[in-house]
This record gives sequence, C-alpha cells and structure tokens, in this order.
Amino acid sequence: MRVRILITAAVLLAGCNERRTAPPVQTQQEADPLVRRVAYRTNYGKESVYLVQAPSNIPPHSAILVYFHGATKDESQGMQLFPLLREWVAAHGGIYVSPKDYEIDNLLKDVTSRYGDRPGYLAGAAAGGGCVYERAREAPNRFAGLFLIGPAMWVNGDRETELTHPTFLIFG
Repeated sequence: MRVRILITAAVLLAGCNERRTAPPVQTQQEADPLVRRVAYRTNYGKESVYLVQAPSNIPPHSAILVYFHGATKDESQGMQLFPLLREWVAAHGGIYVSPKDYEIDNLLKDVTSRYGDRPGYLAGAAAGGGCVYERAREAPNRFAGLFLIGPAMWVNGDRETELTHPTFLIFG
C-alpha cells in the first residue's frame, strides 16, 4: 500500500493538545473574531452548521483543513481539542473548518463556494478519523492529505482502493 504513515510519540501528541483550552462554544466567536458559524444544507436536505476560522485576507494558494470530531462531540470539538493544529493552519494562511455532521459532499461544496477551489486536507479524531479514512478510500484523488488522530476504523484487506496521498496516523 502506497501510504506514508507517521506514528508519533505521546510527547508530540501531548504538544498538540497542551492543557490550553478554547472558550466554550457560546463564546467562541467572541473570543476569536476569525471564527464564524456558517449554516448549510446537507446531502439529505437537513440544515447543519460548521465553524470556520479564516484569515481576513486569504492567500491565493492557501489550503483548507476540515476536522471531523469524535462520535460524542459536535463542531466545537474541532475548535477546542487541538489548538496547535488550528494555530498551524492559521500561521500558514489556511482555512480551518469544523463541521457538526459527518456529511462531506455538500459541506465541501459550500466551503468551496465561499473560499474557492483550494487544496483540501481532511482530519479526524476517533469516529471522525474513521469517517475521513473511508471517504478518502471512496475518492482517493480528491484530497491532498489526511490527518487521522486515533481513528476508530477497520481495514478490510479485500478492498482494491489504495490511498495514494500523504496520510498521517497519530496515536499517543
């Protein structure tokens, strides 16, 4: 399988999740003026939301990173759990998206309509990581890379699809 795998030590993961926490969701936008709540319609016609952090002047070739939360959380987890990931995306002029639902197609259409066609990276923790992995297998050439943080997933050896883009598995 042509997948680059990076397994990091607990020390690195601890660095990504330093005991710094973002404010609760209801004050997230007040605490960070670059974070907005955006509504969109899912593939199933249901209204959903995502939180987005984007610089006021987005560089023309910056990327979009979409973080999918674990099974028991919501869109706020992506803004609170790994602050260094968000800071890294911001430092590189990127756009950081944290959706409420696992639906990807209409989410990406909405984000692309607002911010243009840019390289897209998917990230996910636990169940979100499993969702990201499965979606990338269905459309292996659609994403620039994956960040799977302790993904809840299974690998079925009889599948033909290979991931051909950079994939980083983080356990700690």
